[in-house]
Amino acid sequence: MAAPPLATEAPRPDPAHRAKVALGVLTTALMAAIAWATWAGLGDAGAQAGPIALGLVLALAAGFGGWGLARWARRPDAPPSLTPTSNEATLRAVLVGTTEPMVLVDPQARVRLLNPAAEILFGCLSEDIAGNRLQALFPELCDAQGSAAVQAQLAAGGPSLAPVVRETQGRRSLGQRFPVRLWVRGLPLDGAQYLLITVHDLAEQEQQCDELAYLRSHDLLTGLLNRQEFHSRLGDIAAAAAPGAVAPGPQRVLCHLDMDQFTVINHICGTAAGDKLLVQVARLIEAKLAPAELVARLGGDQFAVLLPGMDLDAAIDLCDGLMQTVRGFLFSWHDCAYDIAVSIGISPWDPASAPPDLALGRADAACRLAKRGGRNRIRVYREGEAEATRLHADMRLVSTINQALNRGGFSLFAQPIARLGKHPGEPPGERHFEVLVRMIDGSGELVVPSRFIPAAEHYILMPTVDRWIVQRLFSLQAENLRAWHQANPGQFLFAVNLSGTTVTDAGFLRYLKRQFADWQVPYPSICFEITETAAVGSLELARAFIEELSALGCRFALDDFGTGLSSYAYLRNLGVHYLKIDGSFVRGAVDDPINRAMVESINHMGHILGLQTIAEWAENPATLTLLRDLGVDYAQGYALGAAIPVAEFTLAHASAPSPPERRGHDRPPRAD
Repeated sequence: MAAPPLATEAPRPDPAHRAKVALGVLTTALMAAIAWATWAGLGDAGAQAGPIALGLVLALAAGFGGWGLARWARRPDAPPSLTPTSNEATLRAVLVGTTEPMVLVDPQARVRLLNPAAEILFGCLSEDIAGNRLQALFPELCDAQGSAAVQAQLAAGGPSLAPVVRETQGRRSLGQRFPVRLWVRGLPLDGAQYLLITVHDLAEQEQQCDELAYLRSHDLLTGLLNRQEFHSRLGDIAAAAAPGAVAPGPQRVLCHLDMDQFTVINHICGTAAGDKLLVQVARLIEAKLAPAELVARLGGDQFAVLLPGMDLDAAIDLCDGLMQTVRGFLFSWHDCAYDIAVSIGISPWDPASAPPDLALGRADAACRLAKRGGRNRIRVYREGEAEATRLHADMRLVSTINQALNRGGFSLFAQPIARLGKHPGEPPGERHFEVLVRMIDGSGELVVPSRFIPAAEHYILMPTVDRWIVQRLFSLQAENLRAWHQANPGQFLFAVNLSGTTVTDAGFLRYLKRQFADWQVPYPSICFEITETAAVGSLELARAFIEELSALGCRFALDDFGTGLSSYAYLRNLGVHYLKIDGSFVRGAVDDPINRAMVESINHMGHILGLQTIAEWAENPATLTLLRDLGVDYAQGYALGAAIPVAEFTLAHASAPSPPERRGHDRPPRAD
């Protein structure tokens, strides 16, 4: 049997209702007859005037009463009483405490109750809406499709095991509609089948979804696209322009912008001023590069712009206009004005032939060259240009370095450092080992340090690499280091290179101490090598770093001495223990008198200052003989031994005598 529709219908009068109507009509007619008879007797004046007047008044009153009775009789049945039963009162008390909007519906599909949460949602009180049809709250439930779910529950003889879910439109008290999701469940109450409807406001949910989508794709400060969304949209453009696409797009131009004075203003005026400046520059970029297809803030003070199909000269003109506008813009903060400038790198991009990461990297490389060239200028990336190609290759190495850190693509080797005797046949003294790092790229090719370390230092990745080296070395050799220290107290076994960015990293010293403690490695068993340029570039930080670890027992060597500032005054203040003579002087010292003089001078000054000297790149017997003659304390190079994997290192390697001195043409491939 089909459930009755929920739409409002005029009720059909039953027999009792017909009797009411008939009684009202009969009473009205009788009173009208009495009134007429009274009026007819008015012809006899005199004594009858008083009673006649009284009868006329009574007849008129009866007539009006009959007319009212007839109107009452024609009214349809009144709605059932809204006085709650005891069970309903209990339910009301429960619903008042719920935080979800709920509507109680009686068997006649009329609203019985709104809990407080529903009153807030619909903007009306429960007593004001009670007795109204359900369509007052959900207008779309009056059609056949929309009412099916509610009708099914109304027709059910008992509660459903699972609620009926329906998405429809709700209507607030002022008439505005909003999307809702209804959970309709049957509820037996006082012998009748009620419905309990839970209402979820989808308008708030949709707004939250929109806000989350915006937050995921936009920079909160400037309102521009963020880096992730910019890359994603570039990928979509490249996919649409790929070979075989329905409509390949035109060639575009990618621009990378970097503010030149942002760091100064941010440091002097604070981050609030920096934020204000970024917002203002973002508005300038949008205004001056109005044809832009995409504008994004990549992070910090860097922006990226994708210009639609146009030739390179037109793009340069647009960027030049922006550069001049920014240059003429005065940033004001607390009654002070600051000049700002922007450097711009430009790279043409054909989405069908070049991936977006490659094109954006080229624009970034061009921007960096613009900053190196004096800032406040435009630089175009041109294929085959040596400087731009090299810089771009360094930038691509950043990704390779990160991948190597994540997948274990680094490996450690140990190359011996042997004490030189006074004569060629004299046995070597104690042997130490410098830890060398190698990187394997994604294709399995070996990348030597001279290739990836400059890129890692430039992009501040060396602190992470150095942390990995220390942790890996200690995890492999902690037991050997403890045994070595017990047998050779005060002598280091491994020398570990640290970059300048690592030494100045505020958190590295704490990390280093924690590693020593976790692996129980004796401090005196480790020597740290710091390059001359790094030490002099951050003299105070380097000195504090050296002093703190030296007090714990570590040794320090100043690496590559002679290639930097070569100021002997710094040696007095740094507190190092070893001076490493750069291999570029050692390798040619046999034949080149200038190189020989440099080696001799550095060695002599080191001894005067109480330092022991180590000569790098000792690759043949002639070089070893020269170094002995000059009085150098230690030598390192293939004439004394090749590097071995740290994972295979044992203490037997440290006690083994030096191998026969190799001839230059017989040496293994260079490890450093």
